[in-house]
Parts: sequence; structure tokens; C-alpha cells
Amino acid sequence: MVWREILDAVYPKRCPICNEILVPKDRKICSICSEELPVLMEPRCKKCSKPVLAEEQEYCFDCVKKQHHYTRGFACFLYNEKLKKSLSEFKYHAKKEYAEFYVDYMVSNLGDWIYKTKAEVLIPIPLHKNKYKQRGFNQAQLLAEGLSKALSIPVDTKLLVRTMDTKPQKKLDNKERMKNLEKAFSVSTNVKKSEELFPYKRVILVDDIYTTGSTIEACTNVLQKAGCLEVFFVTVCIGNGF
Repeated sequence: MVWREILDAVYPKRCPICNEILVPKDRKICSICSEELPVLMEPRCKKCSKPVLAEEQEYCFDCVKKQHHYTRGFACFLYNEKLKKSLSEFKYHAKKEYAEFYVDYMVSNLGDWIYKTKAEVLIPIPLHKNKYKQRGFNQAQLLAEGLSKALSIPVDTKLLVRTMDTKPQKKLDNKERMKNLEKAFSVSTNVKKSEELFPYKRVILVDDIYTTGSTIEACTNVLQKAGCLEVFFVTVCIGNGF
């Protein structure tokens, strides 16, 4: 259609990593960035999915130091400066179209593992209402909805609630991060807090990035206390485990 051609000319589709115009326009990432993406491969931590130095090493440095109560998690990419910029544009500058690229990679790289968890639902990490008002959307919810559409797994955006508008995690050390999130999440008051009445046995938390795991751990603790048996997670990026 003519209007589509005009729109493409005025607002050409751009690479979600380097922001260059995509040619051909049906690509989701430019050829250069596609070759340079830090895709996570084995060996990786058998708990959180961070890269490890050798096949015989089961857990990354972080998972050896501290106990995580989630069952297991996976990510697509190692967090680096290019991904940091891309995710920042996605979250803070409303580049919501980037979600399509992230979801495609998550489905192709993590889809089989997601099915194997036998999780009944995807739960995006919730934003506090103040941050939601500022951004106008929840980036984790966009990712979860994309995964839901591709994998036919429902999304629940009502169960997990962010009750406190916490300080940005990136400005805090590990101990401060956990303390910052101690009372940041809760289960909706509409859910009876018992194992028999909790609506799901297995859930997958969805977020854009995993660094120390403080956010995932805080959500896991709340869900398990309410009656959930197993909590998994998937993210676009993850920090280094060395």
C-alpha cells in the first residue's frame, strides 16, 4: 500500500543494536550486528545460565557464593555495551519495536527449554505504577506477550505486584540490592496464599536482563511463599559469571 511505503520512507526500520537503517527492510537486525552478537553458548552455569570457563564447572562464581531459590534460568545474550545501549533505548526511549527482535531470538534459542519446564504461565517482572506512568509500558510484559504469542503459553500480569518504587538496582552493591527488594513485590490479594489454592505449580519469570539475580530471587521468594512449587526465568541478556 502507498501509505505503508510512505511510512517506511519517513520512519525506516532500524537495527535494534546499532540503529542503522535495515536493508532489506524485512530484516530484524543488520548483517554486521548479527555476526557480532554475543550469543550465549555452552559451557554455561547450570543454575542461572551465565557463561563459565570450563565444561566441568557446574556453577558460575555468583551461584557458588549464594543460594538461589529459583529452579533454573536461561538468557540469550551476554550483556555488553552494545546490548546495554539497545536495552536502554528499548526501556527508556520507547523503542518498543525492539521487542520483536528480542522475542524472535528468545523463541529460537530458548523455546525448546521453555517447553521442557512444563510451566503453565509466563509472568513478566512488574513495574511499580510510578515507573509505568513514566515509561507508558512495561518492557518485560512486551517480551512475555511476544513469547506467549509464539509459544502458546498464557501470560499473567495480575498475579505478581510491585508494591514499592525502589531505587535503581544498577546503583547498588549485592547486599544493597537484596535489601532494596525485600518488600518490593507481593502476590495479588485476590490469590489465596496456600499451595492448594495457588493457581500455578510452575511459572516462568520474564525480564530483559539478569545481573546479580536479586530481582528474580525476590520474586521467586514471594511466589514460593504463596504456594508456587517451581520458578524459572528467561531474560534477553545476562551478566558475566567469571
